[in-house]
Amino acid sequence: MIDVFYKKVILIWARNVKNHPGSIAAILIVIFSSFLAAQAPQEWNVNYNDYEFFMTVTGIAVINGVESTNPENVIAAFVNDECRGVDTTTETQGSQLFFLMVRNNINSEIVTFKLYNAEIDSVLDCTNSIVFSVSEGIGTVDEPYDFIANYYVNSIIGTIPEKFELLTNYPNPFNSSTSIRFSISENADVQLSIFNMNGERIIVLANERKSAGDYIVPWNGKDNSGNNCATGEYIIQMMNDNEQYLRKVMLIK
Repeated sequence: MIDVFYKKVILIWARNVKNHPGSIAAILIVIFSSFLAAQAPQEWNVNYNDYEFFMTVTGIAVINGVESTNPENVIAAFVNDECRGVDTTTETQGSQLFFLMVRNNINSEIVTFKLYNAEIDSVLDCTNSIVFSVSEGIGTVDEPYDFIANYYVNSIIGTIPEKFELLTNYPNPFNSSTSIRFSISENADVQLSIFNMNGERIIVLANERKSAGDYIVPWNGKDNSGNNCATGEYIIQMMNDNEQYLRKVMLIK
């Protein structure tokens, strides 16, 4: 993590000193705050002295098809389940970018990634991987690499909710995917559907008995046949045994 800290110092110092040359103390506060705001899981540690070579990956987190803007996300690189690099985000040109340095001793090994998603406080496996190449750089600030991760219908472990509730989906409006959250206070049959403004059901996202808990379901803007839905407003409907809950969502293509 020390290597990550010094890299973060250089990036933030260079960006802020240029724009605010008289605010050295404030810049130092920004540097330390950005480092402390997001911490990787404790097992994500790298002894950089053990590795001779490195490569860099400049990228963004894409979760359920949507670029994440959460500044507390953390990315880690792995070779054969051994952590070879860790990085927090740095805000650059309106995006939360990772400037990940991957360490290794052998060329051409497969590098996989794990993403700590701060929004749901969970570690997600990224679906893509790269081949290690000494001193190569993948991705740029203008064209970053996508660290792609997804989570599906799942219960978030925690306290039992006090009531049934369909929460605000995020993002809204959305382009490629939105995350729909709902809570149920007791075991119940739950159906989650999307309707168009003509009252036609276009897709059923969930239809099963669920235990009490908090849930997240992504919708990718497609109908039951896998076709892309048109730009416009849609209705999210959640029904349990006795009640229904509705929210509007805007899809923009």
